[in-house]
Amino acid sequence: MHSDKPEDIFLGHESRAKKGVESSVIEIEASSIVAGRTKVPHVKRVFDLLHVVAQFSRVIDKVRNGEYRKTSKANEAVFKDAKYLLLRNRGNIHILKDRQCLEETRRKTK
Repeated sequence: MHSDKPEDIFLGHESRAKKGVESSVIEIEASSIVAGRTKVPHVKRVFDLLHVVAQFSRVIDKVRNGEYRKTSKANEAVFKDAKYLLLRNRGNIHILKDRQCLEETRRKTK
């Protein structure tokens, strides 16, 4: 039996097989988390990096857009330029212009 619902992921598996599962990679979605806790509570749940980064990106966008709406016209360009800069690892920001943009964004959001 095949189902796309997270709570049905272990349908058709014997309880013996379920007990042998140590960890499972799941999506960051409430139904997947609840299903894992309910159906196989002993299993360690691991979120895949792609979904973690995507979720983080959405949070950054939400905060950045909120700050953009609160700022003056003179500062709007700072927030437009900062989107991908905010997602980068601080250690990977080597270009002086990028470092200056990040510092300017930090100053204007305090």
